[in-house]
Amino acid sequence: MGPGPLPPRFEKFEKTDIMIDRVTLVYDKGLAQGAFEYLPERQHELENVRYFPKEGRPIMWTAHLGNMFIKSTPKFLMVMGSLSKYLYKDNFHFLYIKGVEKAIEWLSRQLGVPMRFSHVWSLEFGASFSVTHLPSEYYNGLGQLSRYNRLQQPNSIRYELNSRKMALSFYDKVDECKHNGVAIPKDAEGKNIIRYEIKYKSGLSKLLKVPGGVYASMLYETPFYRRLLDIWRDMYHNIQKSPIITLEGINFKCVSDLNTAGILALVQLNGGEAPLIDIIKNEQKAGLLTPQQSYKLKQYVHKTIAQGGALTGGDEFINELDKKIDALYHIQMSKLIE
Repeated sequence: MGPGPLPPRFEKFEKTDIMIDRVTLVYDKGLAQGAFEYLPERQHELENVRYFPKEGRPIMWTAHLGNMFIKSTPKFLMVMGSLSKYLYKDNFHFLYIKGVEKAIEWLSRQLGVPMRFSHVWSLEFGASFSVTHLPSEYYNGLGQLSRYNRLQQPNSIRYELNSRKMALSFYDKVDECKHNGVAIPKDAEGKNIIRYEIKYKSGLSKLLKVPGGVYASMLYETPFYRRLLDIWRDMYHNIQKSPIITLEGINFKCVSDLNTAGILALVQLNGGEAPLIDIIKNEQKAGLLTPQQSYKLKQYVHKTIAQGGALTGGDEFINELDKKIDALYHIQMSKLIE
């Protein structure tokens, strides 16, 4: 028997909002006074239970509770997985603050420990939203981000913090579901859907400026949620943007127009500003360019694109993303005030 009714969900995909999704929660067993030391008290609710070592008195076990992975050692109990999938079987739909609180409550009752006191070791925060074009057509307009390494694949783009503690991802949500064999909601079928999320991999207290650590109970508190929202929007706007280059129907009026068109053609040939910047960076790493030469070339490329004027097009892609991100942010902020 479940621990109470589920909170209502948004049935229409277009009402999707920004949400907390995948988490890693770690509960200190010192607070549990020996609970879970050797045997799951609610073993009938767990699946794929495995004990280590297999012979003798086990000191660790792992299991699954729905989609959540559970690991128990003499010192801690770890819970990993998507809170949205835990409640609703998918993460297309919005898991609002009350839903996060209900998920923590369900985990607490099913595992027999107050999970609200657990430390949050990792966290994913993001949203899936429909766009006009294929998701891959937007990636080249997303340029460099200071202190982050830009990694682009055919169906995704990722920005990895140099310390690897944090990452931003943009990817084709429908393609990901097909690849993983996950059913696509009917109201999302036939749509182009981008997911933009931030992954806090470790060091949440420092990254989010929360002295004393981040606890599960904070995940459904308004001030903490607002902090996640601000970072989600601000990090997107910190990414350098560049228009998708098009050179059709150009009328050259002077030599400078010809020079500009040549640079833009090179940008277009390499798939956008960011891929060309990556080539320059790799040339520097290979010792073919000095740091000063690399810097000047990158600045010149960026300046040329910015001054391209009528020679560049495709601003609609970035403009659409800007509007989607800002709209989601303001809608969610207004709900926190209600």
